[in-house]
Amino acid sequence: LDAQMAEDGSLPEECWRAIPLTYIYFALAALSNLAQLGEELGLKDRWHRKTENGKSIHRGALWFARHLLEQPPKDGGHEDKSRVEALCRMLMNRAAALDKDPIFRQVLDLLPPWPDHDERGLLFPIHPQESR
Repeated sequence: LDAQMAEDGSLPEECWRAIPLTYIYFALAALSNLAQLGEELGLKDRWHRKTENGKSIHRGALWFARHLLEQPPKDGGHEDKSRVEALCRMLMNRAAALDKDPIFRQVLDLLPPWPDHDERGLLFPIHPQESR
């Protein structure tokens, strides 16, 4: 995290790419998956655990959520809007399930619902269960 993340939680190396939202999603999703694996191995709360420099997966997810509220995915450009919305739904769903901060649900409310034909809506509902 210290090498990848800025003080504000952003991922600068991903932000300059042609499809930044996609790269930011994949970086945070990978970190989130590692945190989940760590918890399954008995390491507690990897989501909120901070590095010596105060960086955490939680901080990155908060930064991304704020970014999405300020600049929601849009048509045009290099990124496919519906694909980015789906990726963001999955990450914000996980964040809302792990954290009580209302910003994650705000982002979920901003995103359109899953299309009826998309099975991911069964795994990642717009309103996940209450946080632990």
